[in-house]
Amino acid sequence: MKNKQNVLKDRGIRTLMAAAGLFVCSAGTYCQMQASLGMSPWEALNQGLALQFHTTYGAACIAVALLVVAVDLLLKEKIGIGTLLDAVLVGSFVDMWVVGKFVPVPASLPGKLCLLFAGSVIICFGQALYMKAGLCCGPRDALMVGIGKKVSRVPIGFVNISILAAVLALCIPLKSPIGLGTVICAFGNGIVMEGVFRLVHFKPRQVIHESIAQTFREIFMGYRLNVTKL
Repeated sequence: MKNKQNVLKDRGIRTLMAAAGLFVCSAGTYCQMQASLGMSPWEALNQGLALQFHTTYGAACIAVALLVVAVDLLLKEKIGIGTLLDAVLVGSFVDMWVVGKFVPVPASLPGKLCLLFAGSVIICFGQALYMKAGLCCGPRDALMVGIGKKVSRVPIGFVNISILAAVLALCIPLKSPIGLGTVICAFGNGIVMEGVFRLVHFKPRQVIHESIAQTFREIFMGYRLNVTKL
């Protein structure tokens, strides 16, 4: 029984760690929203698709997430508990921040730029925390890591810049809500990410992630071992 309890405790702690990291990410996302300078590239893409196909933002977000997951699988990236948590929790956490109105919209442009930058820094700290749990990245971060492994000599921050630039290019024909903040996020988030990851000595390419199948196999195997001992 002890082995199973250890496995469950370990996965429980790592799941809470991933959830905490995503909570931090949601706070950063909310700050960027409150900066009111334009949606980030991925959010702008979701909104543009929703407008073009006359559907909801949520439906477009799910469709994009599923497409990115398919690309992640082609890159042989694992899909795990962290991937599911990212899909479910971040939006709910952001809604909580929005309802609470914790951060007012700055009146001046410098204030908005500072809030946008702060949001980016917070998001990067959250990404490092939840990715360290090793329960797989969210769909978009898995894409970044997967491509980063293919071009291992390129700094991970610049890989992120390239992806966001490509997403931004897709937003233009979709007539997505693009603003100054969108452009800043597209080309600045990767640089901020590189700095934050270096600051906390985090190397995302070196994290060994555990897929959902592996997680349940570990728990099940622990259970079988305990039954055998009994």
